[in-house]
Amino acid sequence: MPVTTGGIVLAAGNSRRMGSPKALLPWGGGTLLEAWIAAFRAARADPIVVVCASMEVAERGRAAGARVVLNPDPSATGPGESLLLGAQDLLGGERPPGALWFTPVDVPPPSRATLEAIRHALEARPQAAAAVPVAFGRPGHPVLARPAFVASLGAQVPPRADRALASLAGSVIRVDVPDAAVVGNLNAPADVAAWRRRAGPAP
Repeated sequence: MPVTTGGIVLAAGNSRRMGSPKALLPWGGGTLLEAWIAAFRAARADPIVVVCASMEVAERGRAAGARVVLNPDPSATGPGESLLLGAQDLLGGERPPGALWFTPVDVPPPSRATLEAIRHALEARPQAAAAVPVAFGRPGHPVLARPAFVASLGAQVPPRADRALASLAGSVIRVDVPDAAVVGNLNAPADVAAWRRRAGPAP
């Protein structure tokens, strides 16, 4: 049965290794943040929330049509707290979505086919708590999860939430996809350069 979805892009990190906000990395004619918003929109996520600490990132998110939630103390919190902030915003309306996409911003956006495969996997298993993409045997992002499951993770989510999800195999569907983007990791300039070499001229 079709499930309505919302999207959460986690972009409140301090980007120490990158040296500038990862959300604002040039990507596909825009920024990495805008590419993620576009990817979630193509996957029919509505609304989409960006959780961030930078006003510049917030402005980009709003200009791209996303809602923005500010993490008031990113230096003392982690992605778990940001995830909870985003989930609270999405679930606080009159018509909360039936499932929530979430991803850290520092992952290359995957193909639309990958997002559809994740969605179809969760829709086919109404009792499942979440669906996580897997490439080369490794779980990655974005994750599509039922609201109760996202709330249960809360502050327990480590820097890479997929590791927490992978440990909950009984509740999580592992969706094998031929898409290296889901396990990409853009932490430092060298990571971006390596991805561009691998992916070709675009993004």
